[in-house]
Amino acid sequence: MSIFNLKEQFAFYGAYHHDHRNVVVHVIFVPAIMWSAFVIAALYGPFALPEDWQNSVWFQRLGELGLQVNLTLLASLVYTAYYMVLDFTAALLYLPFLGFACSTATVLAERSPHALGIAIGVQVTSWLAQFYSHAVYEKRAPALLDNVAQALLMAPFFVFLEVIFRCGYRPKLYTELNEAVRAKIRQFPSSSSAADVKAHSQ
Repeated sequence: MSIFNLKEQFAFYGAYHHDHRNVVVHVIFVPAIMWSAFVIAALYGPFALPEDWQNSVWFQRLGELGLQVNLTLLASLVYTAYYMVLDFTAALLYLPFLGFACSTATVLAERSPHALGIAIGVQVTSWLAQFYSHAVYEKRAPALLDNVAQALLMAPFFVFLEVIFRCGYRPKLYTELNEAVRAKIRQFPSSSSAADVKAHSQ
């Protein structure tokens, strides 16, 4: 399975998130997990860069936007590059939300003495909500337990795609991706696979 193939990645993640109630929970809490992780990353502070770079115009512009050249910005750039490979247009639509998360996380980490506590609280709450949702609605362990890196990399883009697809973005592609999800669900060694496929078709 290629990590750069949208259909395969969407099918992998979507097969664990076919119940609409679980999708709603993830739409709320996946961004919260990403944001709080950005806060923790930003607490390490900016990278040590040459003084000439720090005095440059682009560096000053980053500061005006509440951004720093730090782990949070680096992670944002990695996510952006990856999502652009999967779906360039959707990645561009996602960019303002990612930039907002990066900026606010950096500002909080820089200015609040309670930033770490807030981030940990958001992390714990969000993970508990998602594990509960999987247990109650999906009746299956989350994708995280099968492939940690893949799940964490795809999760933010998956929930964003679910939102824009339901708002009318590329309906033909959405149909194709849902077919791939149903095919993936059929591969699960579970007696509930048929019910899962039916639920995802609704």
